[in-house]
Amino acid sequence: MDDLARHDSARGNPARGDPAKDALACLVGARIRTARRERGLSVGALADAAGIGKGSLSEIENGMRNPTLSTLYALAGTLGVPLATLLADHTGTTIASAGIAVQLLDVSHDGGHTVEVYRLRIDSGARHSSVPHGAGVTEHMLVTAGLALVGRVGEEASIGPGEAAQWVSDVAHTYTALGDGPVESVLVIRSPDGIGDIKNAGNIRGRGAVAPKHPDRNVRDLTRVPTQAAAALHTDGSLRDKSPQNASLGLWVRPPPRPAA
Repeated sequence: MDDLARHDSARGNPARGDPAKDALACLVGARIRTARRERGLSVGALADAAGIGKGSLSEIENGMRNPTLSTLYALAGTLGVPLATLLADHTGTTIASAGIAVQLLDVSHDGGHTVEVYRLRIDSGARHSSVPHGAGVTEHMLVTAGLALVGRVGEEASIGPGEAAQWVSDVAHTYTALGDGPVESVLVIRSPDGIGDIKNAGNIRGRGAVAPKHPDRNVRDLTRVPTQAAAALHTDGSLRDKSPQNASLGLWVRPPPRPAA
């Protein structure tokens, strides 16, 4: 497992001399620099749009600083690319911020979308706020242990083991661990290819964009999780129970009721 950023610092850590970690930090930095240049942005313009320091961004791009989860999400959202793109689709990579950590399990590209599968852990009592992602980006979170409150700000849903929530993440959204223990979960993010391909920093956050209509921004029961998550959900047979009529779409967190004999 490659640990890109530890949660002992909310602002990221300088490279620590671990060859594998240093190589990954350099790769991530190069991905960020390439995406920035493709959009015609200066270091200062990207840093300002993402809400991070210009010096910190320069260090990240040069592989001298390990970015936190919050920083990478801010950069990914500003550049209009999936988080996994900045990680070079490097499965096994773990990134963190205070109280929260994700490990990239799988990345696939299907039907004009990028699907990222992460193992997500939220420490007991922790609350993480995420910046808006691009238009059309959806998140599906399945809890395997603990109790979580997740979703769009003001529309959060409480979910426990075996339950899932789904929301469109084009606005600020949160992840909170309720109760006395941490939350263990699987998070699937589905992003349209080419989101946020914008050339100027003023519009790059999607200001003024119209949110797509979505009937189920937060869904607790019978939420479909994309099929790519199936391999990660081998903890309980009930979590792998597919609905026959929707097998091609994913798996049901809770199977639909069977008709009486």
